[in-house]
Amino acid sequence: GDGWADAAEEVAHYALARYDRTTEHYTMLHPVMEYARRKLDESEGDDFRRRAAKFWMEFAQLQDLMMDVRPAAQEKVAELLNLPDELEVRRLVWEQLRSSAFAAMIMEEDNLVHSAEWTFGVEDDTGFQIVGALQDYLSLRAGWYTKEHLYRLALTRRRALAEVDPQKYLPDVAMTLNNMGALHDDMGHPDEALEHYKE
Repeated sequence: GDGWADAAEEVAHYALARYDRTTEHYTMLHPVMEYARRKLDESEGDDFRRRAAKFWMEFAQLQDLMMDVRPAAQEKVAELLNLPDELEVRRLVWEQLRSSAFAAMIMEEDNLVHSAEWTFGVEDDTGFQIVGALQDYLSLRAGWYTKEHLYRLALTRRRALAEVDPQKYLPDVAMTLNNMGALHDDMGHPDEALEHYKE
């Protein structure tokens, strides 16, 4: 609601959250976060979580787009942000955008992963889009185990969908298995990579 800033400030005043003045960002302490999640589980928190997952999906997709070095992505961001046409100015802005987008992903990784985990559990497709937007970031950060965890969740969900409609969803299962294979290859686990590729 409109009073969120006052509520967040009060929570920080009682040392239940931290406020970073540089980034203007509130962070809940882990016990408070766990309490909040438990309260959401006890009540009708699904609607809130769906809205939150959609927010984090859009956030991740925007940061992913800003980190993308391909010319088509750069043109799209230049158009979105109404950047000037001068190449040198654009280059400087791009350098700042890429680093700030990467930093934003680092800061919000827990929220992004939690939202993806939750959406896979309630059969919401938003999780697939979050995982897709996190792929390049996690590769740059060498977040192999987080990536593997998310791929495993995606694979479980896609297998369930393929049981209902193999024609439509088996290609998605194959794509996820291929991604798992590539990931295990990057992690130095060739036997596990081969298992995924064979399947």
